[in-house]
Amino acid sequence: MVVWEKAQTLGKDFRIFELNDPSVIPPTLKCKGWKKPLKHFIKINVDAVVLNGCVDYGVVARDVDGFVLTSSYSFAMKALDAVWAKLEALTMSLNLASKLKVSKLIMESDNANLINMVKNRDKDVTILGRCVKKECMALRNFESVHFNWIDQRSNEAADLLCKLPIKNRCNFYFNLDYALEIHNVMICDVIK
Repeated sequence: MVVWEKAQTLGKDFRIFELNDPSVIPPTLKCKGWKKPLKHFIKINVDAVVLNGCVDYGVVARDVDGFVLTSSYSFAMKALDAVWAKLEALTMSLNLASKLKVSKLIMESDNANLINMVKNRDKDVTILGRCVKKECMALRNFESVHFNWIDQRSNEAADLLCKLPIKNRCNFYFNLDYALEIHNVMICDVIK
């Protein structure tokens, strides 16, 4: 029974809407670490964690050299499904990108379900799919936006930012003035 439940959970997490299209998740997973974006692009990594009726969000925006342009972590006391929390994190990151006034954007998340929904937003007729499509209307503000699924090891900075609100119970936005524990992860992320 436990194996069947795990299989169902994995099936839901990694469902692919269009089997003819190439899979978001490559057949052989390789932990590559954070990669610099293409020239003239800004890369934003997002993550969200749901734990005990609380949602924690982490967003980090970096330039082509890996320098942090801006980041944030947020905390909300509400019961939410993980995919809905990831969608809220995506919305936060699009708002952050709008404030940066960038025209070319790469969005990355370690949640394959979210990336699939965003890439197939015009085909998904579920309630969640409609909400994804509505949130993605903000994409019209950008010249070019790419959505990438990355493995969890490539999303360590956003993952760390999700753990800080649990500890600190607060919201925090920062540019280059961040704590040492964040600095170490940001630097290690870039030099892998």
